[in-house]
Amino acid sequence: MVESGIGRYDAGMCARLPVSGARWRKVVSSWTAPWLLPLACVAGEAIVVSPGPGDDAPALRAALDALRRQGGGDAILAAGTYEVGAQLSLDGLSGARIIGRGEVVLRLAPGRWTRTTRAAGRGDTALFVRQGDVFSPGLRIEIQGANRESQTPDGRPHRIPYVNGTVREVQPDRIVLAEPLGADIAADAAVLHPMNIFDGRRDIRGLTIQGLVLDLNRDAWPVAPLDHSSHSGIFLHGPYSYEKGPTGPRLEGIRIIGCTVRGAHHRGIAFYSACHSGVYDCRIENTAAEGIDFDHFARHCAAVGNTLVGCQNIEINDASECLVANNLLRGCRAGIVVWQWCQLPGLNERNLILRNRFEDCPPPVIVLKEGADHNTVLGNAGAIDQGPALVVAGTGNIVGENPFHVARGPVAQIGPGNLRPAPERE
Repeated sequence: MVESGIGRYDAGMCARLPVSGARWRKVVSSWTAPWLLPLACVAGEAIVVSPGPGDDAPALRAALDALRRQGGGDAILAAGTYEVGAQLSLDGLSGARIIGRGEVVLRLAPGRWTRTTRAAGRGDTALFVRQGDVFSPGLRIEIQGANRESQTPDGRPHRIPYVNGTVREVQPDRIVLAEPLGADIAADAAVLHPMNIFDGRRDIRGLTIQGLVLDLNRDAWPVAPLDHSSHSGIFLHGPYSYEKGPTGPRLEGIRIIGCTVRGAHHRGIAFYSACHSGVYDCRIENTAAEGIDFDHFARHCAAVGNTLVGCQNIEINDASECLVANNLLRGCRAGIVVWQWCQLPGLNERNLILRNRFEDCPPPVIVLKEGADHNTVLGNAGAIDQGPALVVAGTGNIVGENPFHVARGPVAQIGPGNLRPAPERE
């Protein structure tokens, strides 16, 4: 008999854990998916989780903890809808898989929130609010109604209308923070606990997430989070700084396969400072921001065979040597965009944008901005009412044949210093 943080289970008898919400048990697994690369292959005991009444996050977290303790393995999620009332951390998972069996929906519960009843000043540690005890000590919160002035890496003004903080103590009419406020806060400002469904920040290698529906449940959230690192389906964020680049090992070997992500206030799936990772055969629906995002210092990442509907775009921002191929973008607002934020060399280079299709997307559907160099754009297609379909700045980019049908205007607007090979003649 083995003790766990939420109950007991017998690894041999597969006894169910006595917990509220979802239930889980350990079984012996020989199940493998044939297309997974060696990094993702696992063996040994599996954790089987079933949905239950109430919040399923404690049992899902316990299953992930069990994978960490045994150094990998499978978490098999049985069919059903799981109510997720807390973010699920992927930190420390190696050689692990999270796999849906049947129709598996993880639905994010509306976040806890309140509003301030009076203004607060920079340096204060107390926020007076309508209801403080919706939160708990240790919780990270977003405090809106700020006027925080910052700068982009290239020195332009950049206003941030919120601050983050950690709850130290709660009372019915106030929140005591673990650190002083970094900005003035207005009265009647929203204070909330934003969440992703899956969030990973360190020590992740050889992880597969497959066959899940991640429902961010956006319409049920009374207040939209402003922090774009929140309210995403899967947010993966290795350590880095804008000035130095990666400050620790990148997250590596993460594969998202055959999943659906819908209804996010921000990203569908995002990779920051990750490598040799990708999104394959997924469907991303109705995200207010990027459907798929390869962001600061991502390298050798791939988005292949996905369908995006009603999303912002597929974005490459300070990422290099990535592949975006054979995706369908329908009713998206910005297509595929490659652009620079950090002022470090070697970013936004040698990416491949190949054979993507666009339906009902406004022009331009592919944009390589200044600072995007030595990328290749080839074989992309779609019908566009007004050109250009492609806008390419930067230098050293190769723009091959992209068979767009453009009713009016040019197919492409290509800046100097880029190469557009002449079509082959018979």
